[in-house]
Amino acid sequence: MLAKDFDKAYGYITPGMRSTLSKEVFTGRLIGAAGSWIKAEAGAVRCAAEDCDVTVRLEYYLFPNVPQTSIFEEKWILIEGDWWFVYKG
Repeated sequence: MLAKDFDKAYGYITPGMRSTLSKEVFTGRLIGAAGSWIKAEAGAVRCAAEDCDVTVRLEYYLFPNVPQTSIFEEKWILIEGDWWFVYKG
């Protein structure tokens, strides 16, 4: 997302979500928000057998030259040997 490679980011979301969400819609939802991202870092990772919760610290500009920080949780799930991001849109 920091590199604005939306095609690659789309490839990480679960196959089920990709079957209902086009790449164009996904990109459209994120293109403005990702443009203001400064830095993203993964923090704590808590995993069970087939899912992980990852704490992410995101630095971004809410307004020009006014940096903000948000901390949120991402979920990743294991499907047939591959890890996928659970995008909630």
